[in-house]
Amino acid sequence: MKNLGTLYKFELGKILHRKISWITVMITLLLVLGALGVDSLGSYYIDGVKVDSNFHMNQIYKADQQKLDGRQIDQELLEEMSDGYGKIPEEAINGVVHYMGTEEYQAYARPYSAIFNFARSAGQMTTSEAMVWKADEQELYQRRQNAIEKNWEENFLTEKEKNFWREQDKKLEWPITFRFKEGYWHLLDGTYTNGVLILLAVTICLAGVFSEEHSRKTDQLILSSQYGRAPVYLAKFLAGISFAAGFSVLVFGMAILETYFLYGLEGFEAACQLIMPDYSYQLSVGESVLIACGMAILAAVLVGIFVMLLSEMFRSSLGTLALTTGLIILCMFVSSLPERYRVLSQAWSYLPSNAVAVWNIFDCRTVPVFGQTLVFWQVIPILYSILGGVLAVLGKKRYMNCQVGR
Repeated sequence: MKNLGTLYKFELGKILHRKISWITVMITLLLVLGALGVDSLGSYYIDGVKVDSNFHMNQIYKADQQKLDGRQIDQELLEEMSDGYGKIPEEAINGVVHYMGTEEYQAYARPYSAIFNFARSAGQMTTSEAMVWKADEQELYQRRQNAIEKNWEENFLTEKEKNFWREQDKKLEWPITFRFKEGYWHLLDGTYTNGVLILLAVTICLAGVFSEEHSRKTDQLILSSQYGRAPVYLAKFLAGISFAAGFSVLVFGMAILETYFLYGLEGFEAACQLIMPDYSYQLSVGESVLIACGMAILAAVLVGIFVMLLSEMFRSSLGTLALTTGLIILCMFVSSLPERYRVLSQAWSYLPSNAVAVWNIFDCRTVPVFGQTLVFWQVIPILYSILGGVLAVLGKKRYMNCQVGR
């Protein structure tokens, strides 16, 4: 494997210096930054009337939430929230006028909007139901538990899985403590979009890694090299996965940086249940975002390996691009299969373009491994490492046995 470092730099340079790579990277970054910042751009309207800028309204909501930071969402805070929303005129509650446009909402209810949204989500209530709900701490958390157990039934969890989640739920602190965590909510909300864009970009940039040497007839030169094909394959393979991983880190790094300036990154240690009330694992919102980013990076690397294998098999970047993009789009349109087909449905969620979706990353379905119960984000690193290794071996075998001119 002499000169592997030189070969690696050369192959990575080929990927980075392609015009299509630069165009793809720039477009992807612009789309990611635009999607994340859309809530802070433009004007804020209520019933078609401009009342403020989105950026300034976000700052107002941030100030409201920071005043509540550190308080438990208990009976006292729920009653304060309920009293504030109780002052909204009845015609606004009934939908005759938009409740956010009333003076009563702005003065009394808006400061508790984050608590209202948590109660509505945790209690599985509509906005109208939550507005007239009589504050009851015990009822709220019981409604949450009932919703969780209903979700278990709908996903056909075994009794062992249910007991696993009950044990996890016991580790959580109730009543939950409110923290300002708006930045992490935006990052999690954008994970799926960012992940799919990364997969498409990796597909475009790596589709020609192996096919290019066949189309340009440079594969004949490799046969005359002193060390044969093995170092070249390894260099191409390492360059491809380095690009996939590095580009993913760049995308999420840019997203985190933009979030810092637009929304702030306070509240890393806040319980993830503030964003996902029905998830029972003990995680902070910051850890949840890191896990989601990690899943997207792993998915990008696996897709990169798959694309390079197809590139060698088809000897065509166009064919590779068409098939891989088609599969990604298919998964976007068919994001899930009926839960009653438990094994098939769960396997479908492990596909890379589905593995970047938050609803799959923090799924309640588990996998038993050597007596241990593993959740989705614990299974993916193991599964993708195995699949990546298998695809890499198949790619090498194909590359080493390829006959020039065929």
